[in-house]
Amino acid sequence: MDNNFQSDSIKNHMTKSFICFDRGTNIFTIAGTMSKKHISCVVITEKSAPVGIITERDMVKRMVAGARDPRKTLAGDVMTSPLFCLDEDTDLIEAQQIMHKKRIRRTIVTSKNGNVIGLITQTDISKALSTTLESKLHEIQTIYTNVRRLFSDTVKALFFTLDAKDHYTGTHSKQVSILAYALCSAMNLDHQSKRDIYLAALFHDIGKIRVRDLVLNKPGKLLDEEFDEMKVHPTVSAAIVKPISELKRSIAIIRHHHEWYNGKGYPRGLKGNRIPLGSRIITVADCYNAMTTDRPYRAAMKQEDALHIIKSMSGIQFDPEVVKVFLELIARRKDIGLGTRSMLHKLI
Repeated sequence: MDNNFQSDSIKNHMTKSFICFDRGTNIFTIAGTMSKKHISCVVITEKSAPVGIITERDMVKRMVAGARDPRKTLAGDVMTSPLFCLDEDTDLIEAQQIMHKKRIRRTIVTSKNGNVIGLITQTDISKALSTTLESKLHEIQTIYTNVRRLFSDTVKALFFTLDAKDHYTGTHSKQVSILAYALCSAMNLDHQSKRDIYLAALFHDIGKIRVRDLVLNKPGKLLDEEFDEMKVHPTVSAAIVKPISELKRSIAIIRHHHEWYNGKGYPRGLKGNRIPLGSRIITVADCYNAMTTDRPYRAAMKQEDALHIIKSMSGIQFDPEVVKVFLELIARRKDIGLGTRSMLHKLI
């Protein structure tokens, strides 16, 4: 059991209705009262102090075994003792453990001053713990649902921020995420990996909100200093999503989506399999979508021209295995990656 799990005390779950008999009372009297009051257990006392208990089962068992006359047999002769008592503030879990260890099914509950205030059974405790656990699970589920909703709202807010900054980049990011997810599926990646890569693709360009509009939407070739400004965006993107714990597995994927397979990319010049697989997948999806959509400085390429470039850059800019799967995917689904249907509701 989790040490942070707090269960209730037994005083809130004990049976408060009980009857006490002096240990000198005969069994015939006790049995008659138990039958009349419809109770299955009584407390036996001596000078007002509890010294034992008698249940219907124990009473019948011992009377039959000893062939005793109930009018001549006293409570002290058949009661269960020595008596074990639990303090009213004992935790339910602790009480369950104690009773299990001592192999007792029921016991007396006493107040701070030692007075008998109730009885409790293992069944009472089990039912109480079950109710407490169900309540705790419901509380955890509510918290989890709220956290998921908060994450979903955060993702949407980030995306809308990017889209407001530059609508093309927002649309491009959405299309790249869909294509990257399709590639992940074709490569038989597990659900968590597909989710991480999809989210990384969705925010791979979020860092462009730090790039000046005149650079981001320049119709001509970028100057060296302008290109240097643009090259910072993968690192900025990773920094923006870093505080979001749900995106921690996507951070490195985002940071390295402009690395080249031959080590000539940025920001760190990683090479081959040292580049995260998610980054290698996004690189192909990113470049394909960029080439097949209109940009301020050029019109969209024909699909066959874009595919030719991707083939020619296999092993140079792109992972050959990813390229192979990508080409097979495009051959099967000509329009993949060109839609704008959001997959957020499936993955967050």
